[in-house]
Amino acid sequence: MAYYMLVRSGVDARRIEHIEGYADRRPKLPNDPAAAQNRRIEILIREKRP
Repeated sequence: MAYYMLVRSGVDARRIEHIEGYADRRPKLPNDPAAAQNRRIEILIREKRP
């Protein structure tokens, strides 16, 4: 969904290197898996070249 929303808002799809979610593998609050702090992603976008 993050990829879709980025591309839909105008980010060139070729610039998106990697998107990864961490909620299920590296929770910040392991005792509360449904906590909002656990829902996060990492997005790596390639620099735009002229």
